[in-house]
Amino acid sequence: MDCLDDHGIHLATSLDIENESDIDISSHMDSMSENSLINFRSIHKSGQQQSTNLPLLTACYISALTVGATTYAFSFYSNDLKTSLNLSQNQLDTLSSATFCAGIFSWLPGMVVDFWGARRAMALGGTSNAIILSLYWVIATEHVKLHDIEFLMFLLSALSVVTFMGCALITGSVFKVIVESCSSGTKGKAVGCAKGYVGVGSGVYVCLFGALFGSSSYEEGGSDSKLKSLNFLLMAAVLSFLAATLPALLFLPKQSPTSPTSAYQSRRDGTRSIHFRVVYVGLISLGIWVVGTSLLNLRLDEQAKNNGGASGVDPSILNKTLSEDITMARELFDSSRVLISSSAGMNWGNAFMILLLWWGPALSLLCLPPRNEFAGDATDSIEENAYDGNDEHNLETDGVNGRVDACINVEDEDTFLHDGIGRVSFGLKYGEISSSELDDSLGAGSDHVLDASDREFTLLQMLRTSPAWLMAWTYLILVGGGTLMTTNIGQMTEALGFDHATTSASLALFSAAQGASRVCTGIASEISLGWSPPRFCRCLLSSNDTGIPRPAFLVLASLVGAAAHFVLAISTSEGAFVFGVTLAGLSFGMVWPMMVLITGEFFGVAHVGANYMWFDGMSSAVGTLLISKVVAQEVYDEHIVREESGGEGNFKCTGLGCFAMTHAIVSLLSLTCIVSSFALIKNPWSQSSSRRDVAS
Repeated sequence: MDCLDDHGIHLATSLDIENESDIDISSHMDSMSENSLINFRSIHKSGQQQSTNLPLLTACYISALTVGATTYAFSFYSNDLKTSLNLSQNQLDTLSSATFCAGIFSWLPGMVVDFWGARRAMALGGTSNAIILSLYWVIATEHVKLHDIEFLMFLLSALSVVTFMGCALITGSVFKVIVESCSSGTKGKAVGCAKGYVGVGSGVYVCLFGALFGSSSYEEGGSDSKLKSLNFLLMAAVLSFLAATLPALLFLPKQSPTSPTSAYQSRRDGTRSIHFRVVYVGLISLGIWVVGTSLLNLRLDEQAKNNGGASGVDPSILNKTLSEDITMARELFDSSRVLISSSAGMNWGNAFMILLLWWGPALSLLCLPPRNEFAGDATDSIEENAYDGNDEHNLETDGVNGRVDACINVEDEDTFLHDGIGRVSFGLKYGEISSSELDDSLGAGSDHVLDASDREFTLLQMLRTSPAWLMAWTYLILVGGGTLMTTNIGQMTEALGFDHATTSASLALFSAAQGASRVCTGIASEISLGWSPPRFCRCLLSSNDTGIPRPAFLVLASLVGAAAHFVLAISTSEGAFVFGVTLAGLSFGMVWPMMVLITGEFFGVAHVGANYMWFDGMSSAVGTLLISKVVAQEVYDEHIVREESGGEGNFKCTGLGCFAMTHAIVSLLSLTCIVSSFALIKNPWSQSSSRRDVAS
């Protein structure tokens, strides 16, 4: 209020008046101050009545993590699934591929989201996943035994497909809500945060499972040890309902059938820098927790091996009776320790901390004050009072505009992504743009800030262009290389003779790496649009580029992916393997934010939902089928050492050669993505998109 009253005084005193007889300065000052105060009070009152999008983002961030956890954690329990049901590697690869091959139908959940609304779609996705994962657990643990292997494979594949479709319902709902409720400046940050939760999901679930069920109990033997990791399915089913269905019903509004606009478009964007910083802290904390827990478990497992195993006794030294007595005592001690810790000790504390880091930042959005709504309307009211069409009454730019900017951007001046408010207000001179243009650019949900792109391609029109297929090839290989890891880490560690703790640590590190990469790549790509390219890089870019275009990050992702799979192809130690997995996670995570942003820049935002979902589903389905199913399975089967006695040995491969050639092929294919990414950089659309973003 003081800010606007102060503006009223300075606006009046800064008027360039040549004829004092025409205007009474004091009366003009009084009227402007009074009008500004009235406008502010009315705006502030309406701002209190209009709801913000912060509850919507809370639901989106909580539910987004369930998508990645359900989709990318198959390798965590795949070995025990294989043992429990006596499956071959070919059959296991079929199950893992069925999940991602459902991506070719990813446009169907998008239609459901558009027709039913995000609230119903997200609730449906969470509920269906809870039911399907529970049925999967019942079959995998043989509570219901199916003797017909063909029917068993068909049923498990069908359940995997339905699970993927449920995740697609949640994914489509999350990004539909974000796109419709966030303004242009905050949309990129909101999408990046949601992608970060998707990426870190599997690692969070693995750590949460270790806290609830014990991280190493399934490798100590026992009659039911093989069922331990299969309980992951039951835990995921419960969390799907708690973290997807309930937030959708509690925080997402109902869509009115009589309303011509979406219920989310009517919400004003209330996000501030502090909201995103809290979410960033939560994501970083989750990543540190996941990585730290995984490395700690790996270290403890190595110490147990060096000390002679779980019992710590060498039977070759002690007599048989003493060895059996000590072993029995140790088993009783371990059982009591696990029982105590699982009921009221450290494990429950770890689980609580993980849930707090997951849900806490999202729920804090409901407590932090939202951004003020009166910025755009207050500017218009001041402009209307200060400028009446007479050039003699223009305001001095460096006198008043700086103070107007200070008042308008008090909440947004420290954001590091291009914000719709920041782009318009800084350097704004009255008379350069109309009041309606200013109002449109400041309005919540506006995707066009004064200079909109003329390219708006439908899906069929997009598929007729060469950039679409260059992007498709790049995404196919990079995403396929990532899903190769998520679906086969368990078999890779088994083939190399590593312990189960290495599987958990590798999967957690992959999840944390790709989660951090998703967030950081989106932020870095925004900042780099304003960078001046180094001299030695200008030969690779167009002379018209004013910054580093987004496809340059696909070049970086391709280089990292090629290096990652080269390291994995020659890894024989746990350290080298974990390092290669981490690099693969970084490369995999870079793809997803670029897929959204580049698609919107190249082909427009009017049909970005359909266009993006085509790239998303195609790359997941075809990439997984081509690399994880065809290439990996063929190489694995060729290196299986057949036993004359048959049995389980026919289904397992041991040695470096089981996956070495697969990694080498993926590494070479990743090098071809460097060429396709450079072709995108040289494409005129990339150059014009880069210049448009910098200008905005």
